Amino acid sequence: MNTTANWLEVLTNASFLYGPFFFAILFILVVTRMAHSYYKSINERTTPPASPEEKKTYRMFFIASISVGIVLVFTAVGWWIYAQFQTHTLEGTISGLETSQAIITIEDDVYLRTNERDVGSGVKMQDCHFAIVRGSPFVTGQQFRFGLFPDLGSIGPQKPEPIELLVRYSGRARENFFLKKSGNTFSLIPLE
Repeated sequence: MNTTANWLEVLTNASFLYGPFFFAILFILVVTRMAHSYYKSINERTTPPASPEEKKTYRMFFIASISVGIVLVFTAVGWWIYAQFQTHTLEGTISGLETSQAIITIEDDVYLRTNERDVGSGVKMQDCHFAIVRGSPFVTGQQFRFGLFPDLGSIGPQKPEPIELLVRYSGRARENFFLKKSGNTFSLIPLE
């Protein structure tokens, strides 16, 4: 049972990632092969022998499955060409930053904007809005790295090193996180 569930998850992820091309290949491998086996078995059947109408029906099913498979492949290739001209964007927010903390980008194609807000009683917090723009689709579970400077910087002999924060793509176009501090470690907690 668990193997079947894993297999279905792999097929679902492949269908999401490869779109029409996945379905075209699946159609060619399953439906066309099935139509061929039906047509072959009807032609080889001796008891009772297949009537000409039966052979014609299975031949038409086989030819139709080949034709539809070819159309699906051309459609999938067209979709792929079209998808190459699109950009894929992931937007998100990291909330709960103190005004002394700063988030920086570590990777290319990541854009940041920080907003300061009053949360009451003169206490101010920051929200860091980010956008990640890529030429290829994002994959569920894919990680993106940000850097966090937990305190205001100071001049010294060593360059300060940021703390690495990871954002995991969950499949949604918009992600929201809360910065949580536990001792000396920081982590991003997804907000549902």
